[in-house]
Amino acid sequence: MYLPFVAGDLNYINWIIDSVLHTANVFCKTLGMDTYVTMHDIRVPQGVGVRMSFACIGFGIMSLWIAFITAHKTNLKTKLVWSLGGVFTIWFINCCRIAILLIALDHRSKVISFIDHHTIFNLVTYSVIAFIMYLYIRSEKESLSFTLRTKLV
Repeated sequence: MYLPFVAGDLNYINWIIDSVLHTANVFCKTLGMDTYVTMHDIRVPQGVGVRMSFACIGFGIMSLWIAFITAHKTNLKTKLVWSLGGVFTIWFINCCRIAILLIALDHRSKVISFIDHHTIFNLVTYSVIAFIMYLYIRSEKESLSFTLRTKLV
């Protein structure tokens, strides 16, 4: 069953794409570039642009993060805070990636022609997530240690 309201107004995929593109637009404008956002593109007038599709959102990495947090035995508030923090971090890295890609394309960088920005994004993001996982596990161990000490006293 197709519901136009759901397809148009509850389309969270477009919300994420729009938020990434508009934030990258703010980053580029802050650096002095003249840029604008259209449907799923961020462009330089009479110049280059970056089109963002579903594959560019980073759902695989976000899913990994949320599954990792959900799998641990901790309270709902902690899971929610860590889940949202990780998803925000991935989103922010994605905004930076789109802005950097547009800047490099606008300056006709030679590096762009042989580097796959999806692979670089995945490497950077998985590295950051691995570090955040380390911080999460460390904080959970400290919390468990504190709980055990207070119960023993």
